[in-house]
Amino acid sequence: MQQRLADRQSEVLHIRRELLEHLLHDSTVALAITLMLASRLNNVLEMYGTQSFESLTDKVWARLVQLARRSPQGSTSDVCIEVTQADLARSVGGSRYRVGLELNRLEARGVIALSRGQIKIMREHIERGAGKVL
Repeated sequence: MQQRLADRQSEVLHIRRELLEHLLHDSTVALAITLMLASRLNNVLEMYGTQSFESLTDKVWARLVQLARRSPQGSTSDVCIEVTQADLARSVGGSRYRVGLELNRLEARGVIALSRGQIKIMREHIERGAGKVL
């Protein structure tokens, strides 16, 4: 049997017979694992769709709205998201430089306010949704 080596850090997951038998007998665990896998698959498909069809401007805006909606903040006039431009760039599949340009455009329009490690989004713009950028 030939062994293969990974060219970077990797993790191998095996679904063992014991796990499958356990899932057959415990519907709560089976449902929890199914929901977790469905959520992960949904995230992958959403990322693929976002990277395939939208402009960088739309990707950045959609991601900002998504992060803002997940943020557990009250009814203030704006939502503060703790994210760096590099992290945002990785999540939309763009370079930090290009994402920075898009963020500067949004800031010039008064839609967001940039500070180190944080982006504030005006709540009125979040409620308009993640469609095309303003």
